[in-house]
Amino acid sequence: MNSNPLIKTGLNYGSMSGLALVAMFFILYFAGFNPLGGMSWLGAWIPIVFITLAMKLVRDQLMGGFISFGMAFRIGLITVFFSSLLFDMIIFVFGKAVDPGIVEAYRSEILKSADAAKSLLSENMVDQVIEEAQKVNITSIVFNDFTTKMTGGIILCLILAAILMRKKPHEPSF
Repeated sequence: MNSNPLIKTGLNYGSMSGLALVAMFFILYFAGFNPLGGMSWLGAWIPIVFITLAMKLVRDQLMGGFISFGMAFRIGLITVFFSSLLFDMIIFVFGKAVDPGIVEAYRSEILKSADAAKSLLSENMVDQVIEEAQKVNITSIVFNDFTTKMTGGIILCLILAAILMRKKPHEPSF
């Protein structure tokens, strides 16, 4: 079977990134923090590392030290996709089967934040936040997380691709 090295690299590094994010999730969970809340940002560095490693691997080992912006962006995007997908599938199963109470903890954190922001927001906006918090379930949390990771990942891939791309020098034609 002849597999595409971009997809294979993205799958490998995306899987490692997703598992590292899951490890961070459980570290926060067992430390007594809500891993779906504000503390989840402690793991924001993890995808950056694995996207960079995937792009550098393709550039330095598969492409002879050169990579176009487009190819670097694609490998980053594939990595982010697999990382986000793996992480959110595991969190979905965890929230459904292992600890459904994590959704209530997340909802509670949203309600505390809304209460703290009462002085900054209108009463109508606070009521809207409370109403939306009541609708939260594990599916909406995971979908929102996947969307956020992909959006941030696209921006990150654009930046990293611009930094890591290397064009081949033009050879003189005689």
